[in-house]
Amino acid sequence: MDKNAPKYVSVYNAIKADILSSKYPTDSFLPPENELMEIYGVSRTTIRNAVNLLRDEHIVEVHQGRGTKVLQAAKSITPYKFLSVKNQASVTTQFRLEGDCSVSAQGAVIDMIPAELKVARALNIENGSDVYRLQRVKMVNDTIFAYVVSYVLPEIAPGLEQHNGEIYFLYRFLKETYDINFENGKDIISAGIAGFMESRLLNVNPGAPLLIFNRTTYQRGIPFEYSESINRGDLLELVVDSFASSPNSYY
Repeated sequence: MDKNAPKYVSVYNAIKADILSSKYPTDSFLPPENELMEIYGVSRTTIRNAVNLLRDEHIVEVHQGRGTKVLQAAKSITPYKFLSVKNQASVTTQFRLEGDCSVSAQGAVIDMIPAELKVARALNIENGSDVYRLQRVKMVNDTIFAYVVSYVLPEIAPGLEQHNGEIYFLYRFLKETYDINFENGKDIISAGIAGFMESRLLNVNPGAPLLIFNRTTYQRGIPFEYSESINRGDLLELVVDSFASSPNSYY
């Protein structure tokens, strides 16, 4: 659990992860409160606050006298291939705003945490290894449009925590300070909806559309940073320009 988050948020994240891993399958019921208190090592109030967050995201529903029912669990995702390997495509983002757009960022808050499994896999390190975490928000015309969390290997950026609040654009900073180049990256792009935490961070209503980027960046073929960028879907959109080598190359 994240030691910097309120206990109920950490428990909410832990239960949500267990639901997504199918430990608690769809249409099953969560264990009773007393068991949840023992499993996650927290008080009854903390469990109830965590369950309320899950309920607000429509992940569970609470039935008086029966318990808490899981509404959605892990879902298998099969990517839809709309272009063949013979095609080339460029993907860009643009703001859904009229007129000039000025982008800025707040200085990143930096701490050292144990890498969770998805971060460890992306960076090719042992689960639980230390990584730097950088949290920041980005703004367009003074309106927050993105919450970004980056995880950086300590060995490539020693002493990074000394720059707490000073890093606005990470790749520029790594180049200028540590001579680390962003040579290539892999982005996985998905759609989502804002839950309680995202609604607070981005100043939107729960259920608002989100555009989510998960990126691993490389230098000389070695991953050095993994990031999760949660963007307001009403402010940012994707543009895909596709180029087919022949009409038959489309699916």
